[in-house]
Amino acid sequence: MIYLEKIKLTIIGIIIISISFYLTNTNLNKLMENDPIMKEIKKKEEKYEIKSIDAEIIGNTIISGKKGRKVDEKKSYSKMKKYGTYNEALTEVKSIKPVISIEDNYDKYIIKGNEEKRQISIVFPINEKEQLESLISILKSKNTIATFFIDGTLLERSALIIKNNPEFEYEILNYQNTYKESLLKTSMSYLETITKKRSSFCYTQKDNDKLLEFCKKSSLHTIKPTLSIKKELYKTIKQKISNAMIISITDNKYTEKELPMIIDYIEKKNFSIVLLEELIKE
Repeated sequence: MIYLEKIKLTIIGIIIISISFYLTNTNLNKLMENDPIMKEIKKKEEKYEIKSIDAEIIGNTIISGKKGRKVDEKKSYSKMKKYGTYNEALTEVKSIKPVISIEDNYDKYIIKGNEEKRQISIVFPINEKEQLESLISILKSKNTIATFFIDGTLLERSALIIKNNPEFEYEILNYQNTYKESLLKTSMSYLETITKKRSSFCYTQKDNDKLLEFCKKSSLHTIKPTLSIKKELYKTIKQKISNAMIISITDNKYTEKELPMIIDYIEKKNFSIVLLEELIKE
C-alpha cells in the first residue's frame, strides 16, 4: 500500500509540474505575442518571405525545386529583446523545404536545375586520361569549371590530376561500360579517398533501371542530361540553350576547338557556368 501511495504521489507531482509548465509557457507566449517588438516583427515579416517551389516530376524524371524562406519569429524576438528594441537588422530567417523535393526522390532522373536559375552545368563523360587532361587545360584557360564523370578504370592513373585540380567536380561514370554494383562501389570508394568528398551523382544518357536502383540505394542522384552533344557543339548549344540546363559533351573530337567558343557564348548570354551540385541545389 505504501508503495502504491508513493506511485500515486509521483504521478500527481508529474501532472502538477506539467500543468504548471504548460501554464507558464502559455503565459510567456501571450506576453511575447503582445510585446511591441513581436508585433513589429510580424508587421515586417512579409517582406522577407519567399515561397518554396516544388520539384517537378514528369514520369521518371525530375526538375529541381527551390527552397523558400520565412522569418524565424522566436529567434528574431530573442535577439531583439536582448538588444532592447526592434531592430530590423537582427531579423532571423529560416529556409522552407519544398513539399516535393529532389532530396526525397532518388528514384528519378534529374534532367535540369530549377528553371529560375540563369545557370548552366557542363558535364563530360571521361574514358581516357588524356581527355581529362586536355579538358582541364582548356577550362582553366577560360577560368571555367565543369563536372567530370570518370570511368573507374582511370582513377589510379588520374589520381594526381584530380588532386591537383580540386575546383572541378568528379564522379564515377561506370567501370569499362559496365554497371556492376561491386565495381561501382569500389570505384566510388577509391574516388572518395582521392577527393576527400562523398560521391553525389550517377550519370546516364538513357533510362537505366539497374543503375537507377543502385544509385537510389546509395543515396546518389542520377543525372540524365538535358542535352547530350556529339558534334556541331557550338551550333547546337546556340540553338537550344535555356535556363538550368545540364549539357553533356560526349565526343572529344570536336571539343578542343569548340569548347572555348561555347564558354564565351554561354557567358555572353549572361549564363553562369556552375558545377552540378550548385545547379540542382534547391
